[in-house]
Amino acid sequence: MKKAVLFFLALAVLIGFVVKDSEAGQLCWAIDSGTQGYIKVSSTSPDPAYPHKLLNGTWYSPSTWLLPVVGTMESNSGGTTKRVSLHGTYVSGSDLYDYVLDATIDPVTKNGTIYIFSDLLGSTNSFTLTKISCATAPAP
Repeated sequence: MKKAVLFFLALAVLIGFVVKDSEAGQLCWAIDSGTQGYIKVSSTSPDPAYPHKLLNGTWYSPSTWLLPVVGTMESNSGGTTKRVSLHGTYVSGSDLYDYVLDATIDPVTKNGTIYIFSDLLGSTNSFTLTKISCATAPAP
C-alpha cells in the first residue's frame, strides 16, 4: 500500500513538471483587444544556445474563423525588440488565401504592433498586439 502511494505521489509530481513546462511554452495575444482575433501558439526552441524559437498554433476569432499558423520569434536586428513572424492559410472552396502576420514586440512585456497582410484583401494593416494569459483567452 505504501509503495502504491509513493508511486502515485511521484507520478503526480512528474505530471506537474510536464504540465508546467507545456504552459511555459504557450503564448497568447489579443489583436486590438480581440476585435481582430486572438493568437495562441506553442513555442519551442530547437537549441537553447540559439535564441530562435519556432511557433505553431492558431489565429482565430471565437466561434467565427480559425487559421492554423506557423512561424518564428527571435531578437530583432539591434537586439532591443523581438520579432514574431507567422504565416497562416485560409481555404474557401477551391480558393487558397495567404496571411502574413509580422510583429515587433517588447522582449519583457511581449506587447507590440502587428502588421497583417492578406492576399484576399490585397492590403496590409497594423494593429495593437497585447499579451494575455492563455488560461483566460477565449476558446476558438
